[in-house]
Amino acid sequence: MEYPSSIVREGGLTACLSFLDFFATNVQRTAVTTAANCCRHLNPEHFATVRDVMPILLNVLGCSDQKVLEQGCYCVSRIVTSFNKAEQLEQLITKEMLKAILNLLLPGTTNLVGPKIHTEFLRVLSHTAKNSPSLAVDMLQMNIVDTLYQILTGVSPPSEEELATARNDSVVIMQALIHRPREHVYETLNVICELLPDLPRGTVPLFLS
Repeated sequence: MEYPSSIVREGGLTACLSFLDFFATNVQRTAVTTAANCCRHLNPEHFATVRDVMPILLNVLGCSDQKVLEQGCYCVSRIVTSFNKAEQLEQLITKEMLKAILNLLLPGTTNLVGPKIHTEFLRVLSHTAKNSPSLAVDMLQMNIVDTLYQILTGVSPPSEEELATARNDSVVIMQALIHRPREHVYETLNVICELLPDLPRGTVPLFLS
């Protein structure tokens, strides 16, 4: 698509997504795909426009049609990663949006989201955690650690009792980790790094001491 920035500026993105629920599925697919293409080259002047369509995109993330859901995910990813200021991200990403993203990342919850979307959304989470401490706290409160564990291993985190009795099979977990897509492992580790607090100034990391 040519001139996506001009299309967004002239209201094309909003027009594509307005009244989406009233369209037939094939029209919804075309509309959301067009919207995803519009979001390829966003700049600061588009902020108000994309902020206003985020509630619509939140509904799209619950769509049962794979094509509509996939393109809606690209919309969200491209919008969020286009802005770096905490105050902007905190307007774009509500707690409900965070929950929707985390739910789509959980292994086994849906077959609608492919590996590319997983990678995109992991980048969204690392970008968000890096630039907004407030949203990073929200992620931790939503048990993102458990979600990341499941992404890496494919199994639920061990209970406190299992940890205490050493019943957690580390060999099985390592085998599962080896078979995870490299991009998922890399991006998941990025999320973890952005969620961890910075070391105090002047502190030497343990592995360097």
